[in-house]
Amino acid sequence: MAVIKNFFKHFPFIASILLFFLSFYINRLFMSNFDENDHLAVAFFMNSDRLLYKDIFSHHFPFPYYWTYIFTPLWNQNSPSQTLSIFRLSVLLLYLILFFSVYISYQNPKSRNSFSLFIIILSLVFPLYHGNLVLSETYMAVFVVSLFCLVAPIILR
Repeated sequence: MAVIKNFFKHFPFIASILLFFLSFYINRLFMSNFDENDHLAVAFFMNSDRLLYKDIFSHHFPFPYYWTYIFTPLWNQNSPSQTLSIFRLSVLLLYLILFFSVYISYQNPKSRNSFSLFIIILSLVFPLYHGNLVLSETYMAVFVVSLFCLVAPIILR
């Protein structure tokens, strides 16, 4: 009985995560991602001992390159389709880490439900990025909102 009660206690969050994953998958399945190749290529070059902004030209925010570089050993020798799959899973992993860290930090059920609502809204707005999978705006939007959600309860006490 306690397991069912705990499940329903966290159901809005679980449902919002599932909706986000579904939105992410559908969005990536039916569209082309024109910036993924740039980030994959730069990560590959960084794995070959080249330095970002010194040996490799880019005008983008550096975090997506370094995040992709961390996962380079997992896809370095794979086919392009496997590479994209692992790469997209790494981005989903980043979002999942952020979502869980914010959700766990909240003690108030209303705060947890409001954060679940944010994930649902993000899932519905996600297709507007249209191809900008790891551009700085995508990372920064999720990071800034997640940091705000983590810091706001501390500041507003």
